[in-house]
Amino acid sequence: MLNKMELSKFVLAIKEKWSLHKTLLMDLSEFSLFSKLDNEADLIFKIHEKGENEKIKYGDPLLLLDGLKQNFDLIVGDLPFGWMKEEYKNPKKNIDIKERKNWIVILRSLYNLSENGKGIYLVEPLLLNSQTGANFIDLLNKRGFYIESVFNIPENILKPATGLRPIIVVISKEKKNKIFVAEIEENSDINRVLENKNKGNSVSLAEGMFLDTNFRGFEKYKISKQLDKLSKLYKDFKKYSLKELSNEINIRNRVDEKDNSIYIPKVGTLKTTSDLKKVSVKHQNLIQIVLDKNLVKSEYLSLFFNSKIGKLNLKSLFSGTVIPHINKADVENLLVSVPSIELQNKVIESDRKLNQLKLKIDSFEEEIALNPKSVESIEKDLTSMLDSLDMLKDSDKILSLIREGESKTLEFKSTLRKSIEKEGVPDSVIEKATLKNIAGFMNSAGGILLVGVNDEGEILGLNNDDFESNDDILKHVKNLIKRDFGPEFYDLINYKIISVEDKKVLHFECKPSKKPVFLGKDEEFYVRTNPATDKLSGKKQYEYIETHFGGISK
Repeated sequence: MLNKMELSKFVLAIKEKWSLHKTLLMDLSEFSLFSKLDNEADLIFKIHEKGENEKIKYGDPLLLLDGLKQNFDLIVGDLPFGWMKEEYKNPKKNIDIKERKNWIVILRSLYNLSENGKGIYLVEPLLLNSQTGANFIDLLNKRGFYIESVFNIPENILKPATGLRPIIVVISKEKKNKIFVAEIEENSDINRVLENKNKGNSVSLAEGMFLDTNFRGFEKYKISKQLDKLSKLYKDFKKYSLKELSNEINIRNRVDEKDNSIYIPKVGTLKTTSDLKKVSVKHQNLIQIVLDKNLVKSEYLSLFFNSKIGKLNLKSLFSGTVIPHINKADVENLLVSVPSIELQNKVIESDRKLNQLKLKIDSFEEEIALNPKSVESIEKDLTSMLDSLDMLKDSDKILSLIREGESKTLEFKSTLRKSIEKEGVPDSVIEKATLKNIAGFMNSAGGILLVGVNDEGEILGLNNDDFESNDDILKHVKNLIKRDFGPEFYDLINYKIISVEDKKVLHFECKPSKKPVFLGKDEEFYVRTNPATDKLSGKKQYEYIETHFGGISK
């Protein structure tokens, strides 16, 4: 896990790569995530007075900044979250603003940034994923300051103090057409991420990519991509904002019931309903959305928000700040994916039948011990139903994985042994691409490989591989594993064929190995590095094995 030392190294890597010299460190929060930068800083701001010296100044950061006469190439801000709004005026800088104090400190400090300098600030996700944040970013832009990079740091880095997952924003005076974003995890190669930024390489969230400047946070981006994939998988789906779907969005103390409405709680459970009578929270803690009946039915949208994607979508409204707060604009911008009214009706009817089935099963379960003959008469039907549900569950799981997209623990491959992009590529080359991913997963944290799905998430199936039957596919896979890994790794590699959208997908689930796994007669060593598999050799291989496995077991 990235810790304070490594976050400091991250900032130092930025400082070195862009030749930033004179440094101001605003070490103002209780977390002190950049405290290891103390020796590198030319000037340090702290809040609590302990006696000043030439390098460290204590006091209110706005007062300290107002008294600052010098500029800096690098300004690092570790600022408290949830600072209340306050008014700040500085006629010399033409600033007259009422905003969160930590945001005001960001704005004011940027006036002490050298022309080619960079400001690096730890902030709440609210800065990106809310209308309030968008307004502040517009203000920064009007003052000639622009966010050039955003980094998502590990989720639990501030626990147990808070579950908030902060972000790091890098701000400069240079206006750019794209913003560089990256998710920094425990095994991230920081130098490679920064090198991608430096060279303009757009790879992935894990290794950095360039996106439009209207980027509004990692969760919203991921949700939007999942909804896009949903539309690709099912042509009947279309993406909307809630503003486009609604006639009214009400957040007030008294909510009057209206036709075709859904109700979202602002506190407690994220359970959404289309029936006001089923709401268990006070009206002032409700969001009422009155929907356009020509586009969406309230019963369907309620089911959508109670799905996995829907819950993540709602959670993104609450995840940006220490104190949960929702405004109307944030709700309006929430994205959903909706099929035709005809398909919505089918989903609603299926859900109604499922609820009836649940009630009947509950009722039957109460009497099952006293009615053995009844059990005999439906036993076959129950078995058939369970088999059908298992098949649907496997298929839905694949579709869910495809929507999430490739990651450190998920990889897609179009084929098992045949190239469909280039003629004349030997089967062995394509097979090795699959096998090295399996090796990479076993040498890392495990993962899932889907064969028959391309990089864009399109389901191609296995027909391109020219196998005569499922048994031939599974036999071929077993022979590959035996040849290139050995029987001792059978238990770590589970594989099966799943029918998805009438196409076959080969599903591998790889468990992490307790000892290094080498591929083939050449004994090549692969590891998983976010959405890629890398071959390690020499010193890097030795260091990884020492760190991850504690050396090579005899």
